[in-house]
Amino acid sequence: MDYDVIVVGGGAAGLMAACTAAERGKHVLLLEKMDQAGRKLRITGKGRCNLTNDCDTDEFMAQVPRNPRFLYSALNFFSPQDMMSLLESAGCPVQVQRGRRVFPVSEKASDVTRALQSCLRNAGVTVRLGAGVQSLESEGGRLSGVRLEDGSLVPARAASATRLPVPPGTDTVLRKKRATQWSPGLRSWSVWRQKKPGPACCRGSACATSH
Repeated sequence: MDYDVIVVGGGAAGLMAACTAAERGKHVLLLEKMDQAGRKLRITGKGRCNLTNDCDTDEFMAQVPRNPRFLYSALNFFSPQDMMSLLESAGCPVQVQRGRRVFPVSEKASDVTRALQSCLRNAGVTVRLGAGVQSLESEGGRLSGVRLEDGSLVPARAASATRLPVPPGTDTVLRKKRATQWSPGLRSWSVWRQKKPGPACCRGSACATSH
């Protein structure tokens, strides 16, 4: 089955990217190598999950110690208030506490995970757990799919990844791009081989899309 978008990694960013792409009419597959998505979310804030801070963009960036301008377009596209509204609409009411920190009313990070998983189901995202990814594959200079660790290939027109291995001997160039229309709040990076045609892979916090 071909997918419009494959999201690699079911962490907070992956869950959000998958939901947003599906809500915009894309056929989306979320791949997570662990046995459940959003595992790290469950332990954030000592199990309480400090979601965001209830402040405007300028106030938010003023508290970022290094390169706050990097977040400017992301926060203008998807603000702390948008995050709060999304969770409220997904059945996870939130509250503002001391220091304008935002937590789920239940003070349980697991409720945030459940809310985002509910967004996945409602948006029609296909989720595959225990699906480790080996690399992104390209054909004719365009992204063709995602190669799983079991050797199988899942075709796709676009892929968003938080971390993928780069095969030995591969030289890559990361070129910063604008966030794509289907992943608000995320910076997009194009990944290119300098030598030898073949699979395009990314490392670090990155996103590879077909062009």
